[in-house]
Amino acid sequence: MRRALIVLAIMLLLAGLPSVSGRAAVPSRNEGGGTIGGLSVLANTSAEKTASLAELPTIIEVYTATWCTNCVKSEHALDAELRAEDVAIHVHRHEQPGGEDPFGTAEGDARWTDRYGNVSINEARISRAPPTVVINGELMHAGSLPDEGATLGEEYNRSLATQTTHAASGSSYLNWTLSGNRSGEVVWSFNYTAGIINSVRSWLVIVEDAAEFPEGGNDLGTYPHVSRSWIDLGTGNGGMISLELPQATDGEDLRLILIHDWDSTMGQITTCTSGDTKESGDGCNSCTCSGGEWSCTEMACEEGGFLPSLGALPIFAIIFLASQHHVQRLRHQEKCQGRAISRSYHEDTD
Repeated sequence: MRRALIVLAIMLLLAGLPSVSGRAAVPSRNEGGGTIGGLSVLANTSAEKTASLAELPTIIEVYTATWCTNCVKSEHALDAELRAEDVAIHVHRHEQPGGEDPFGTAEGDARWTDRYGNVSINEARISRAPPTVVINGELMHAGSLPDEGATLGEEYNRSLATQTTHAASGSSYLNWTLSGNRSGEVVWSFNYTAGIINSVRSWLVIVEDAAEFPEGGNDLGTYPHVSRSWIDLGTGNGGMISLELPQATDGEDLRLILIHDWDSTMGQITTCTSGDTKESGDGCNSCTCSGGEWSCTEMACEEGGFLPSLGALPIFAIIFLASQHHVQRLRHQEKCQGRAISRSYHEDTD
């Protein structure tokens, strides 16, 4: 009985260890669409850039936080796949200030939730889950564990090699005229024809190439590609705005990046087949597919990863009972041995 109790307790503890189900990339939007653009200029000098849609770089968005330790693993795996010949624009979006992280913005979080929130909930049960990587606004990698038999880098590499689906032609244009230490004017335009693009909303993102924060809980210290401001340029095909730059945390490494979020004419994308089931990834809930979308149970999970259905207290109670049973058995054995010794002694002296 003692052995059965101890084995049960160990099994319960092992089953309750924190675990996030690995998964390959999924479409980042149920409605289709993506993000193109990536024209980039340093903010400390006037500059002008233009490119055809075919020449534009890969857009990589990373949702992260300065306290997130497994975010470092995810970002290092991503960086290792970006070879010298790869042209990519990073935008690291941090959670909105309110906790430790000083780098987030309300506008950036609102856009993330609007674009990717529904799929993030399906994959990670929250709308903004660090670490999450989105490539070209089309493919989402939630978490830092790959599918079985693959590495995280291999999964990132497959998504980086996937062609964007917009199939459009056109051009993007960005002009920055610096008129003071931290102010200037931005002129931009975006023109496209054909493809499956239905509508476009453009954004100007101000990114700091490297921001220092030694107090970060993940001990990274220097945080790359930090988005400092998100400016909604609207749904038109061009315009001009006056701009006041935010204060860089150190140096003069602010950068202006022009991106274009596009929505598809193809409509709803089915991400699963009705009746399918899967683990939610938090170790205690499950998900069922209905109408092409995942719906997950929302039981409260014990903090620290213990089994939510039992809780930590019953598990410790089982361990305590098992140990008490073991102690009582030892005492019983000692008494029996004592009686045997006493009997043997009296037999020898008779």
